[in-house]
Amino acid sequence: MCGILNSFDDRLERLEKTITPVYKQTGSLQKRQENINLVLKKLDCVIPMYNVAERLRSSVSRGPTQEVKEYIETIEELRQALQFFEKSSPLNAEVPALKQIINQGQNLLLQHFEDQLNSHSRPLPAPTIHDLIEIDEELRSLDSTRSLDQIPKEVQDELREMAVYLAQCGQESRVMEKYGAVRSRILVQSISNLKDHEKSTSGSSSHMMTLGVSSSPLPSRRSGVSSLKDPSVAGRSVGRKIRNAILRNAGLKKNSADASTGKYLTLGREVREEVEVESFLTSVSALLKLMQNEAQLLKAIIPERHDRAVFEHVVQAAVSIVMTEGENLDKIVKESAARHEFQIVLSLFPALQHLTQLRPEYEQLMEGCTQKDQLCKALVRMQTTLNKSLNEFVGSVRNDPVVKMPKDGTVHELTSNVMMMLERLLAFVDMVGNVLVVPDLRKLSKAEDRNRCTLSQYVHLVLSALSLNINNKAVSYTDEYLQAIFRLNNLHYIYQSLQRSGLLEVVQEFYPSMGEHYLENLREEKRKYSQSWSTVLHYIVDVDRSLTVASPRGSADSLKIKEKDRQAIKEKFAGFNKAIDDILRTQKQYAVPDAELRQTIKRDNEEFIVPKYRLFYNTYADVPFTRKRDKYVRFSPIEVSDMIKEFFDTSA
Repeated sequence: MCGILNSFDDRLERLEKTITPVYKQTGSLQKRQENINLVLKKLDCVIPMYNVAERLRSSVSRGPTQEVKEYIETIEELRQALQFFEKSSPLNAEVPALKQIINQGQNLLLQHFEDQLNSHSRPLPAPTIHDLIEIDEELRSLDSTRSLDQIPKEVQDELREMAVYLAQCGQESRVMEKYGAVRSRILVQSISNLKDHEKSTSGSSSHMMTLGVSSSPLPSRRSGVSSLKDPSVAGRSVGRKIRNAILRNAGLKKNSADASTGKYLTLGREVREEVEVESFLTSVSALLKLMQNEAQLLKAIIPERHDRAVFEHVVQAAVSIVMTEGENLDKIVKESAARHEFQIVLSLFPALQHLTQLRPEYEQLMEGCTQKDQLCKALVRMQTTLNKSLNEFVGSVRNDPVVKMPKDGTVHELTSNVMMMLERLLAFVDMVGNVLVVPDLRKLSKAEDRNRCTLSQYVHLVLSALSLNINNKAVSYTDEYLQAIFRLNNLHYIYQSLQRSGLLEVVQEFYPSMGEHYLENLREEKRKYSQSWSTVLHYIVDVDRSLTVASPRGSADSLKIKEKDRQAIKEKFAGFNKAIDDILRTQKQYAVPDAELRQTIKRDNEEFIVPKYRLFYNTYADVPFTRKRDKYVRFSPIEVSDMIKEFFDTSA
């Protein structure tokens, strides 16, 4: 058995010695075969690299006229060849040729990107922008991100594909520059279209924003007093609906009193003075909406890591244009305030209010951009201008010169202007606290509504200045009773305006005695005016107790009257006749424009004079003190009453 096993072992050993060399030789041959196959495979990849430039040159030169994806694949094939040669043979003659073709292809792809962007980017017409803002303003909470879809979805996808690839090729700065330049130009042109449309449809900005305030009963005058125009004229602008929507959001509403008359209050008369608030508000709203659409378009085309820088490039010029418009508005207001035309100053309030409403959206949209604070700066600038102008208004009221005094003692232009200004200011009570600095901080700290407290203190300050000025103006009349009528007219107008507008309620929250103060002053001026009848009363009130008449109704015997008594009665009737003629002639020239006040004064006069004259008349009219009775007894009590009714009426 051992021999058999040993023999088998020997045979295996001889077999191993025979087979092992063959096995090793076979493995070496297999390895060589694999290497040969690998080399052949590499050669299959490398050999085409030597003719790829020549093969693809014409395709690249034609540009991406057909499929952008295929063109990108062509450039990518060239880039792979270049990478091969740069790694394996940097000095190969194919390297410069490949670089030249790749650069040409990338430039043509970039040009195609710009051409496609240009061909599908068109400035929006003004009516489209109006519709866009109108929907956004009226349905802000439901549809604040409505897209324009100006560039088709398939084009957006193609543009994004080109932008991403070019960015990978190191061309991102050029892509962003091209995109920013094109979209910035389109955005600026859209804003310009809107502004041109506004000018053309509003008659070169001749029709101004309408604000809801009740008008003065007096005819409007030059110095900043607004004129009244029919809404059919003021509302010719095509964009009226959108402006109404914006003004509603800015807190401006048509006043019911104006609705009944069908008239609106408009600002300014001269083109330079016509503060285009509605145009500015529309521009700001349009800018915000257009920027929101640009942000959506940018997100669809440009890689996210670059979107902030590109977005700022897109919107920078348009933001500057609109903010410059706001600066011009602010400048016009300052110039108007310097001319003491303060009605225009209040036009900044709707702009301020609208910008305040838009600020959160604007700043969220501009996050990461250098112009994020532009709206805040505009708000601060407007607040500063309003504060300065409203404080100057107080000084202007206090120091208004005594010129062009109404000869008839009617309500002064200053009074109507001031009350109109204050009534309009009431519409912006919610913003006054952000603009004005109040003198009484103690009241302000205790107030539940700081804005109403601020407005109350400001109105009180203005009314104090107005009362002082009215008193100073009154003394310019040489007729002391015309002074009383002048003060009476102005005080009554102020009080009625305060009541009608609701300002009295606001002021009395912090100055409870304000209403009673005006009523007391009105009573005092009526008392002073009533003294104008003293010359008349002098003759009909029998102060001469030595004058006696015996049985004036019972006897016609003139001998029973002493001569001196007859003479005294003659003097009384003659004096009364002259006095009543003089006062009628004088006071027919007085003006009391308020019908209620006019009737009240006439009634007071009648109740004050007629009973006294009736007593005098009944006592002496039938006394035989003269043969020429008609010469002395010219007026019956009824006729005197009728004469009093002719007071304050130049046509009577």
